[in-house]
Amino acid sequence: MYQPYPGGTQIPEVRRPATPPSLQKAARFMYTGAFLSIIGIAVNITAAHTTARSILTHDHKSLTATQINQAAAGLRVLDVIVGLIAAGVWLWLARCCLAGRNWARITGTVFFGLSTIENLDLFAFKMSVLVHLFGLLVWLVGLGAVIFLWRRESTGYLKPSPAAPPPAPAPAP
Repeated sequence: MYQPYPGGTQIPEVRRPATPPSLQKAARFMYTGAFLSIIGIAVNITAAHTTARSILTHDHKSLTATQINQAAAGLRVLDVIVGLIAAGVWLWLARCCLAGRNWARITGTVFFGLSTIENLDLFAFKMSVLVHLFGLLVWLVGLGAVIFLWRRESTGYLKPSPAAPPPAPAPAP
């Protein structure tokens, strides 16, 4: 049975506890990831020709210089688009985690897993050492975020509190 709040007819707003330090650290890692994604655009653009040549000549040995240059130009455009999307996703997940959304923690962890697979795949190609090292740096930032997202105090903040047990059925007359 519903009992009105003393002194008013409104149910009091349930206040969320303060954001735990581990979740704040995870968000800082995510903000760093967003910043690195923007920097990564420049890194990938500078190495686009080497990357295109490595990827394309792996399967097609007879490509001309013009074809490789065209692929590099397309790769630069793709790098800008992917870098901006990645920065946006980092920021979005950080804000959602700070707002207490458990699904954001799970989504971020899935993205980290996909990033791990992508980085392993990219090491199969002979690309610029800078691209590999930068990819490793971004991966380490993601690892830091995931570790802090799954700390006990973060879990307590992100997991919804258990619902009150349903009321007992009324006795039959």
